[in-house]
Amino acid sequence: MIPPTWRPSPNFKTQPHRRVDAVLLHATAGNFDGDLAWCLDPASKVSYHYLINKAGLVVQLVKEDNRAWHAGMSRWNGRWDLNSWSVGVGLSNLNDGKDPYSIPQIVAAVELIRQICSRYALLQDQVLGHYEVSGPDVRPQHPKTDPLGLSMELFRKLL
Repeated sequence: MIPPTWRPSPNFKTQPHRRVDAVLLHATAGNFDGDLAWCLDPASKVSYHYLINKAGLVVQLVKEDNRAWHAGMSRWNGRWDLNSWSVGVGLSNLNDGKDPYSIPQIVAAVELIRQICSRYALLQDQVLGHYEVSGPDVRPQHPKTDPLGLSMELFRKLL
């Protein structure tokens, strides 16, 4: 895998002694140029640790030992606030269930997430879709659906 391109986002919080217990996969609901601009804009207050375009280009926005702002209100296995203990990976995709995830994008995501899992000794079931941690039980008014159109069960098997 080609090393990620570094484009630092201002949207993060330092978090000394941060323990990573999950990887959270997102669809951005946009296109890569807009997604990147949004994550670099301090007014958005949004970031991922990594963003992957349809061609498989990986951009790192936040260092893994810092808290990116990607999960919002979230809960998994009885723990709240996945921003504090997960690595966020955004896939540029409209998240409408019709916009396909490209093969190079999925290959890049699998390779990246394998490396992340290796660094933190994470298992396949610790790789989650945003909808799995911010669904209707956590966000009844505005549940997350991403990454819509990507089977997390199949994705985890690729790892």
